Amino acid sequence: MIANKLNVLLAERQLSIKEVVEDTGLSRNSISNISNNVSANISTDTIDILCNYLGVAPKDFFEYSPLRINVEPLFDNNEARIVVKTKQKRKEFSYFYDITFKDSDFDNENEVRNKKHDLYLDVYTEYLEDEFLQIFNKLPVGFQNDITKKFIVAIENILNSEYIKNIYAEKLLEENKKMKFKEMKLQELLKSIKKDKITLSIKFNWIDVTKILIIQNDKYIIK
Repeated sequence: MIANKLNVLLAERQLSIKEVVEDTGLSRNSISNISNNVSANISTDTIDILCNYLGVAPKDFFEYSPLRINVEPLFDNNEARIVVKTKQKRKEFSYFYDITFKDSDFDNENEVRNKKHDLYLDVYTEYLEDEFLQIFNKLPVGFQNDITKKFIVAIENILNSEYIKNIYAEKLLEENKKMKFKEMKLQELLKSIKKDKITLSIKFNWIDVTKILIIQNDKYIIK
């Protein structure tokens, strides 16, 4: 994997995107895309301009890890999952993550999860040992952030697939002073929230993320 470090380099020099645009003549869209997307395709001419402007060599503009990682949704046996495929040299491995949607959460692990959200989403592996997590933890922060973004894109693709009709969620009920989860269709749960913008807490094995789930023209957008 190759990732650009523009965001880090700008922060180190206390430079804004506006300043870079004005000083280099490159478009704002181009600089914003490179800064926000470590995997962005960059022309050699743009790399040359930015390296010259920042006073760095191309080897300092990029980070590299001898590993290729692909994250995509997987639909199997009436379950929505996420598969991570890693390739190193000639060896390829796959790691599978399940997803649970629910309207409440019992977690008390950190401040983010203790806040009130409309919908909780847990992404986890069924295996006792998360082998991909061991790989993830050894990667530079830029790669980690990019992988988390790819997981979120995979989740959004699941929500916008035809398969959403078969996805179940859990609703927390209180019956006879006892709390228990009831299984129901995810679409029913989302409709019951009755909001165009739903606060969404996503729990990965490596980080908790707070997002907004927007429902627009029957399309789900995670921001």
